[in-house]
Amino acid sequence: MSDIDGMSRSEKTQGILWCEALAAAFMARSHLFRESIAAEAKADYERGEGAPTYRLPDLARISSSISKGGVYVSDEKDFLAWVAKRYPTEVETVQQVRPSFVSAFLKRVQPEGERVFDPHMDGEVVPGLAARKGGAFKGISITPEESAKAVFAALAEVGLKQLALEAGPAVPVVLAESAAKDGAPALVEVEG
Repeated sequence: MSDIDGMSRSEKTQGILWCEALAAAFMARSHLFRESIAAEAKADYERGEGAPTYRLPDLARISSSISKGGVYVSDEKDFLAWVAKRYPTEVETVQQVRPSFVSAFLKRVQPEGERVFDPHMDGEVVPGLAARKGGAFKGISITPEESAKAVFAALAEVGLKQLALEAGPAVPVVLAESAAKDGAPALVEVEG
């Protein structure tokens, strides 16, 4: 029998709301940690140290990713109209440029600044395409070690049980109008 079986529907609903609020708060906090590490990695990259990879023994590996320069379709509608006029056999009846053509075409066009030119059309600017500058720091990825995942999962389980004992859904609460001037709802413990 789980600790949830004996709860009322109201207590279970409160438990859901409580767990979802905790999850959102934890995700926001996790995001702050990730942003801080990413800022450190970006600073290392911008100092000319390359795309950093941090190895934290028995914990995780943190890898950085760097954008690659290249051409991409920035405005599908403009690009479609341009291709339909100059390469009509490469436009499908659903009015989209064939993916194989896009792939090959993006490799042969030439970027200059933010504009893209078709060398086979006397250097004509291709509408709907833009150039992406390469070498920009994109972010990090964190790959936890299996042992670290197990440890943190166990800690989370213990932590959730402790929180539940202290203030979780086992303590009946109801939303009540706050006496505060802003009128925000407050949690009020109900006896009984």
